[in-house]
Formats: sequence, structure tokens, C-alpha cells
Amino acid sequence: MNYLTRLIGATGGAGFPFNIGEVVSSYTGKSIWTLHKGTRKDDNSPVSIFAYDPKKNPAKLEVAKNGFKRAKTLRHPNILTYLDGLETEAMIYIVTEEVYPLEDKLEDCREFPNSISWGIY
Repeated sequence: MNYLTRLIGATGGAGFPFNIGEVVSSYTGKSIWTLHKGTRKDDNSPVSIFAYDPKKNPAKLEVAKNGFKRAKTLRHPNILTYLDGLETEAMIYIVTEEVYPLEDKLEDCREFPNSISWGIY
């Protein structure tokens, strides 16, 4: 986390109005994006922050830029709500409403014996 905080400050994103929290480990390796928990600086409301580091995966930079552009322009009540974003030379951040990986929620449901009858999995 300190690395990301220093990185944002070093790249001119000192005005980034969100705190970047811990990485959601269950999402690691499933996408080019890293999912972080986060909060708004002004009211501490929870958000999710998707981060892309072009140094770790330079071949997917155009894919990440396209995803950032699409996230900003898509607006629909049944699609994840885009709140803010930041694109720098060093990182791309997409801030959305708070989300959890579906796999985590399915694990929570499997503890109930009747969950298969609910049609969840």
C-alpha cells in the first residue's frame, strides 16, 4: 500500500480523492487488473479500486487503456458504477462502487444446505 501511495503522489495524483487499501487476494491473477479495497477521503465510504501496472504487464497496456475508456463511458443501472479514475505513466486506476468477487460470495452461500435449491451454483 505504501508503494501505491508513494507512486500516486510521485506521478502528480496527489489530488486523488481516494485511499487505496489492501489487495483483494481472491481476485489476484484472474485479470490484468489488481482489485483493492478503498475509501473516499472525504466521507470514508467504501469503494473498489482496480489498478493496472504497465511495468508488470506491458503487453496489455492498450487493453487496460481501452478498459479505462469504456468504464468511463458506460452508464447503465445494471452495470458496475464508475466513480472516478486516474491514468498516469506509471499506473491506471478505475474507482467503482464497492464490489466483491463472485467466487467469495458463492463460498459464503455453500455453507447453507439448501443453497443448491436456490439456483445459486
